[in-house]
Amino acid sequence: MQELALLAKLFSSDCLSETDKALIENNKSTMLIKKDTAGDTAAHAGKKARTGTYSTRSTLQHKRLNLPLLPTTTIGSFPQTSAASIREDIARTADIS
Repeated sequence: MQELALLAKLFSSDCLSETDKALIENNKSTMLIKKDTAGDTAAHAGKKARTGTYSTRSTLQHKRLNLPLLPTTTIGSFPQTSAASIREDIARTADIS
């Protein structure tokens, strides 16, 4: 019972900061709770994440997506301004605090 009393005291409004109080009130918001997700979860509970073997899935994906053997992205491949390059050099040498 002592633990419960201590917890009650810790979470009483006079021991919390204004930020903590706001966070607690925000978490009570009905806008944060998605009521339709319970049904979605139950509907998918009995389903497997994947069907078929890897080779079957891979063949179907290759036919459907028509990707190269080793697909790549363009992230980081675009030309950079000199200012961006300088910032990266500074960050790499840890001169930014």
